[in-house]
Amino acid sequence: MPSRVFYPKRDSKVPGVPIGTLLRRKMTKGEIGIEIEVEGNQFPKHAYNGRSAVSPELIPSIWNYHHDGSLRGDDNAEYVLKQPIKFTEVKEAINSLWDMFNKFGSVLAESNRTSVHIHLNVQNFHLNRLCSFMAMYLSVEEILTAWCGEHRIGNLFCLRAKDAPAIVTHLKKFFQTDGGHEIRDGMHYAGMNAQALFKFGSLEIRSLRGVSDPQVILDWVAVLERMYNLSKDFTDPRAIMDNFSGGGAMGYLEMILGDKLSVVRNNIDFDNQRIMESLYEGIRLAQDLCYCRDWSEYEPVDVKDDPFGRNTKKAVPADYPTNDSAFMSLNQAIGQAAQPYFAPESFQTWTSTFSVSDTGSIDWGTPHASDEIITFGTEEESDDEDEDADDYDGPDFWNEDEEYMP
Repeated sequence: MPSRVFYPKRDSKVPGVPIGTLLRRKMTKGEIGIEIEVEGNQFPKHAYNGRSAVSPELIPSIWNYHHDGSLRGDDNAEYVLKQPIKFTEVKEAINSLWDMFNKFGSVLAESNRTSVHIHLNVQNFHLNRLCSFMAMYLSVEEILTAWCGEHRIGNLFCLRAKDAPAIVTHLKKFFQTDGGHEIRDGMHYAGMNAQALFKFGSLEIRSLRGVSDPQVILDWVAVLERMYNLSKDFTDPRAIMDNFSGGGAMGYLEMILGDKLSVVRNNIDFDNQRIMESLYEGIRLAQDLCYCRDWSEYEPVDVKDDPFGRNTKKAVPADYPTNDSAFMSLNQAIGQAAQPYFAPESFQTWTSTFSVSDTGSIDWGTPHASDEIITFGTEEESDDEDEDADDYDGPDFWNEDEEYMP
């Protein structure tokens, strides 16, 4: 049965809370986390599984070493940022790791088993901004994946949306249900891994190959940072389609890539015709997200932590109600918004107690059990679960005992 195209118009706007609050993630500072897998020889290591450390004093303090049994070569390693950092700190972080390689005499081999994964902290994004970022990425995903490496095209561990259309289907359901549709582990190997939203509160970009030249990582981060920042300008994701139509395909690509346009175009085997064909195919995928709901009815709401450490959150809309009638409208709208994304099978222990007090404080009820302890990157796949060089999932975004200091 075809999905419904037309939806009843609401009498009032639907307030939307940030992703971190929506998915009950522990809020953390920083914008980006990085995982770098390497093969070659002679890599410093921390002690692991009873094995002795190898020159651990050379490992920069902001990086952790993790053993990954799926990597090969004479020697191998995976280095993961201990905490998320700001985009402005990425160059120093990457240079510190390559300085370590140089001091220790490490030799890096570009292997098809290695990759670089970027985690973008989107906890402070609202659904409309997240949709805008995803739409922009999907629209140029084929071009960017070609730049990321020939063996990343069609790779089963970083699938593009054009390789697996179900990726877009699940993302649409996620936005249409205000985050109520859970993106499960089967989506983990998408090039743009939205399943990380539920695990870590981040959006993982898995497309980049393993590299020996640190500048490649810096260029890649710059491309993602541009889209990360641009997404803030598109409060209504449908405006992305207007931009594409108004500026044309090539003008749109220049808007997305900015000063990295020549870096990407000069390192892919695409002529202008192929680029335009790719963009039109990508924008068709993106428009499914942009038009999956009426974004004019969605109103981002800022959420502040309770200063006394209680579980309640205070919603502070830009046009905070100043009379009983306006407040009742807000209360009704939030109650409507709660229905789709607090699905009984997922949040049965606390949906029934969702309420808004007369002061505007939202009582979220009893926290979901998985919210009691939240850490970033504590899960590991068994070494033989797959052949991907990705047994360690995610950087150490959170440490319960230490707060990240920028």
